[in-house]
Amino acid sequence: MLGWSCDSKLLATRDDNMPHCLWIWDMSTLELSNLLVHFNPIKSVAWSPKSPHLAFCTGTAQVFLWSREGASVCTIPIEAKEFAVQRVAWNPNGKSLILVDKWRLTIACPQPEFFAQGVSGPEEELGNIDNEDVKFE
Repeated sequence: MLGWSCDSKLLATRDDNMPHCLWIWDMSTLELSNLLVHFNPIKSVAWSPKSPHLAFCTGTAQVFLWSREGASVCTIPIEAKEFAVQRVAWNPNGKSLILVDKWRLTIACPQPEFFAQGVSGPEEELGNIDNEDVKFE
């Protein structure tokens, strides 16, 4: 699993031998920029087509958002129980995501502040659920 950012400066990879790890490479220096380690295996990654924002999922009711400015985890606010995101994909306009589980899908729209400010700051890295900086409409 791998994917280029829209500006071709970053490459996200996941090795099947280490499915809980997402490697983000800085291609200008050919060095590891970030290593994101999760409790569950990473199922899908998708870069925004308009900005260097990465969305990914781990088969839970959460979607993870990353940029160089920071990272957030957001619980999907839908009533369906046991919604386990298996695949994420950005709309070509870069303003919304489609989140797919085994039998259903939903569309998530990060609020405009998400794109203006980047993702939440380093003090709120991957762990704060119901993050106020990233909300879905």
